[in-house]
Amino acid sequence: MNLHCIYHVLHRRRRVVLMLTLRKYLYIVLCVSVVLIVYKVICFKYKITSGYSSYVNMTNRRGRIIYSNEDVYMAIKQIRFNNCLNKYANDICADLQSCESFSELKTLEGCDNTIQCRSRINETKAVNLNLKKCKRRLPGAIIIGTYKSGTRELIDFLAMNPLVVIKRQPNYEVAYFDKNADKGLDWYRNAMPFSCERQITIEKSPSYFTSLEAPRRIHKMDKNIKLILIVRNPSDRTLSHLTYEHFIIKEQFKNDIHNCLYKYTFNRRIINENCFAVKDSFYDSAMERFLKYFSSEQIHIIDADAFLKNPCDIVKDVEHFLQIDTFINCDNFFRNNDTGFVCAKTNRTDLGFCYEKTRGRVKLQSKFPVMKMDLQKLFKSHNERFFSLVGKRFDW
Repeated sequence: MNLHCIYHVLHRRRRVVLMLTLRKYLYIVLCVSVVLIVYKVICFKYKITSGYSSYVNMTNRRGRIIYSNEDVYMAIKQIRFNNCLNKYANDICADLQSCESFSELKTLEGCDNTIQCRSRINETKAVNLNLKKCKRRLPGAIIIGTYKSGTRELIDFLAMNPLVVIKRQPNYEVAYFDKNADKGLDWYRNAMPFSCERQITIEKSPSYFTSLEAPRRIHKMDKNIKLILIVRNPSDRTLSHLTYEHFIIKEQFKNDIHNCLYKYTFNRRIINENCFAVKDSFYDSAMERFLKYFSSEQIHIIDADAFLKNPCDIVKDVEHFLQIDTFINCDNFFRNNDTGFVCAKTNRTDLGFCYEKTRGRVKLQSKFPVMKMDLQKLFKSHNERFFSLVGKRFDW
């Protein structure tokens, strides 16, 4: 009897132990499942994905995106220095970087008279005492247009090449050859950043392309200069330009953007060709003015749609056009699927750096019930003439 009781007690205890063990494993499996679910949610929320088949697959499941125009360029500065170290000796890269610091010094000289400010200035001056070849130079290339076609992204991404120095402080656009020519060439040179002998300075002013005087004035400064033109579907560019200027010109057009885009003739609504955004989309007449002074070999034309889809290859093409050493690495580009725009990514961080979400204003554009077919009809003959002038066609 006692043995029988002992057997039942042991058997019951074994069952209890087995149940506790199973419960323990079930609890572990449940915890692991929860962790995996949370991990997938976080990855979905912060994933960074490359949208280009020619790029390395850059789905970054642990990364996140920072939306800041200034941080984009800070990332590009890190990329350009790393690119330099991959090809040049340390001392050459140090000289190039020191010359850029000298440009920052000139900007800092206007800062508040704080200890930190003075310390930074003195430190930069000490570094640059012997940089006699570091000076302001006139541009060797100019991005002449067009408005709302990606000129900001183009010039920033070109700066990934350490041999390219871009004009960006305090403002990107100088507009010297159309709006400030009376200030003289010395003023223009002083508006440029410092650069070394082996570097090329590039500025962008999209207003040059539609200017009546800019082609002649640019040619007078340097008849051998290289020009870069990025063009976008004229109908899309017109709407984008109107959207961008919407808040600036509201009062001028009685709070209705359509008062610029349209006019009425005999009670019939037609496109107003004198509207600034429409006038800037007649590429044929603008191109003809530039070809009067420059050969087609001096003007590198970029399709804005192609640049949006594959900026890496487009920027590489510009490197070849400028006849400089190539540095651009496709691993430093990725598409932000939330905005549709291209962003920068360094090799040493999981962070992606993108322009602020307001860039592009796609949602705002949709608020204007503009008849795109009217614009396409208006621009059709002008587009054909432009294709004939440049010797290539675009899908407009």
